[in-house]
Amino acid sequence: MPPHSLTRPSLAPAPTLSKGVNFQTFLRSIEEEFGAAARHDVCMASSGELGKLLRYGALVASGWYPVGLYCELQALAQRVLHHGSELARRIGYLNLKRDLSGPYRVLVFFLTPEAIVSGTPRMMQHYWRGGKVTVTEARDGMAAAHFSGWHGFDRNVWLDVIGAAEAAVEAAGGENVRTRVVSGGRDGHHALELELRWTRR
Repeated sequence: MPPHSLTRPSLAPAPTLSKGVNFQTFLRSIEEEFGAAARHDVCMASSGELGKLLRYGALVASGWYPVGLYCELQALAQRVLHHGSELARRIGYLNLKRDLSGPYRVLVFFLTPEAIVSGTPRMMQHYWRGGKVTVTEARDGMAAAHFSGWHGFDRNVWLDVIGAAEAAVEAAGGENVRTRVVSGGRDGHHALELELRWTRR
């Protein structure tokens, strides 16, 4: 009788989770950009599990939800508001800009753009669970980061993250912020290699 194999079956990747506050700030930015009626239209167009969260008050800011629901919200808003994927980047930018102009404003005042990019791994953990971020370079005027293991992210969520990165650099004093996707960052990609460049104010 042949011996039993000692090889363990490969485990499925851990699901990526989105914090509830992501959904709330997304809708807040929709309202600020397009008005209360637009927010209402997006919520009323939702269905299934997403509809339960948005239409029936089940969403909790500190709760954690499958990232697929956030992907669904991004796509739904684009469809209802007749906008393309540029909306995802804009929403990510607005959301983090608002966060950093609130309770974190004093802290950001003392940070340089490269310092705030270096804090990306910790910052991501406030909003997402599932993958990791490695900052591979951070110096005056330039930074690079590698995101990996973010299973379930689609192009819209990656653009949301890129928009947030641009807002973070600006909040810390960067101007003329440019980003370059070196690799990944599209539908079906669980990784992103991102470069940021800027000038000082």
